[in-house]
Amino acid sequence: MRSSKMSRVTIAAFAALPLALVALGCESSSTSPPSTAPDAQVTPFDAGASDAPVTDGSAATDAGPGVDAADAADTGLPTAAPFATGLGAGGMALADDQIDTHWSVKDAESVVLTSYVKTDPLGFAGTWLAPSATSKFISPFVDTVDPAPAGGTFTYTTTFVLGAEVDLSKVKLVVRYASDNAMTGITVNGTALVGVVAGSYFAFETVTVLTPFVRGTNSVALTVTNTGGPTGMRAELDLTK
Repeated sequence: MRSSKMSRVTIAAFAALPLALVALGCESSSTSPPSTAPDAQVTPFDAGASDAPVTDGSAATDAGPGVDAADAADTGLPTAAPFATGLGAGGMALADDQIDTHWSVKDAESVVLTSYVKTDPLGFAGTWLAPSATSKFISPFVDTVDPAPAGGTFTYTTTFVLGAEVDLSKVKLVVRYASDNAMTGITVNGTALVGVVAGSYFAFETVTVLTPFVRGTNSVALTVTNTGGPTGMRAELDLTK
């Protein structure tokens, strides 16, 4: 497991869908990772790296589960807020090795994997951001270790529902995330956000999304690129409307 390099993922303008996405500043800790971190060469990220506005994005090839014309037209569904990673049906934190059914995960070949709830990466206790009552890490591997020596890419997806009573122009989604290794993309309903930074596994980065949302089912997908060893992702999604 290696540290994430600071980067911005800038994606070409999505001509078919005007966006008004605004990235908030990074909410990361200014402290350095523990000395027991898997990679002693972890480079602290720039606390101002998330200050660039999240404006236009481009459509991804997969809009995520449940997002189609029927969902967009269905105004009869009740509003249901998104779940943070590592939480059960009642919003309580799940125990390690339990499966987070609110999040799906696929590898780069679209093979469906399992979202295991984890506190620490194997062999590196205390290096991931400590769990809380509001979220925990999830990993596609029960021991957190990517079997591919060079690592791989994993996309974690969840959904939420906006009902007929919601004014879409007032919807705001705040996404806080940490990842092992780099966060390389976040999409909402298949539209990529601009201003997403690689971040780290010991502190949160934050982006705020103002559009695009639809009535019915909406999807949020976070893509993590691992460079070998343990891998995981943690996200908290705060929806206001």
